[in-house]
Amino acid sequence: MDERTKRGLPPSHVLDIGQFPFFFALHAVETFNRIIDGLAAENPDRPHLAMSQVMGALARRDYAGANAGMARFRALAPDDPMARMRFGHIPEGPFVALPPVVGAYPTRPSFFLSCDHVYFGKYCLPMLRSMAATNPGLPVHVHVMGGPADAVAEALALNLDLTSTHEDPGAFIAALGIAPNHYYGAARLVRFADALDNTPGPLWMADVDGLVTGDVRQLLGINAALAMRIRAGRLEPWHQFSACLVMGSAASRPYFRRVAEIVLADLSRAWWGMDQYALFSAAVGLTPAISLLGPEIAAVADQPGLFWFTAGAAKHKLQTGQSAYAAYFRQFGG
Repeated sequence: MDERTKRGLPPSHVLDIGQFPFFFALHAVETFNRIIDGLAAENPDRPHLAMSQVMGALARRDYAGANAGMARFRALAPDDPMARMRFGHIPEGPFVALPPVVGAYPTRPSFFLSCDHVYFGKYCLPMLRSMAATNPGLPVHVHVMGGPADAVAEALALNLDLTSTHEDPGAFIAALGIAPNHYYGAARLVRFADALDNTPGPLWMADVDGLVTGDVRQLLGINAALAMRIRAGRLEPWHQFSACLVMGSAASRPYFRRVAEIVLADLSRAWWGMDQYALFSAAVGLTPAISLLGPEIAAVADQPGLFWFTAGAAKHKLQTGQSAYAAYFRQFGG
């Protein structure tokens, strides 16, 4: 990230896939691999060193080596849900059947927001208000997981062209014995793939813990099959392809169906970050052309973009925080 900054490039947004993930710091990758390989040879029973070797292989785009490393990791840590990761593979199933969805997905270019009913009140409503304030009449679809079927009722009064769907996954989550937030984060990609089957797109999925600052309607006219933010300078394969803002179209349906299948094959062992791993693994296998989003569109720092996101502990301090994002958030009733 420092090397990118020296070259006038955004430190955490890849703008050229040829520079992913460590093009300007390959010397550091070589050093990392040399050290990790030595430690792993001395400590062959340490799962975290096997996982570090996987990350080292991914850093040099050695996907066969990464998959071999994942086999070693799984042998050492068979109960770790991450041990099922493979890069570029075609999941064989069986695929779990998700709970039924009530309502209809959009049939026209739209923005797609998905969250549980608690996040809907805390974060999604402020985001919808920011959309209405900056883009009156914007077509938006909201998919709510859990809570009352009319959870979006308060949003219907906003100046948006709003559609919605709802599911009740409580019994399903309990039967699988997984954390609810792990389900919400991963299953939204399945719902997005399903929604994409109903529209030629563009269909933009955004994290709901964000805000809109300007004319995002222009993104509905994008001439691209697939777009997303890819992070630079990240080792972990669940932190490289960001799910904060993703665009799909009819041309990218095969990619998002692969993403959904990766999720559905492993959902019974869901873990936080599975969604972003699935985005990455599907791209390794299918090598789609990806339009890369810079910070002017998907911002995660102090300076806003068209979409401005928060994350981590910061999003729990927005009522009292002194950041520019927190002040903007409070304008929309957060």
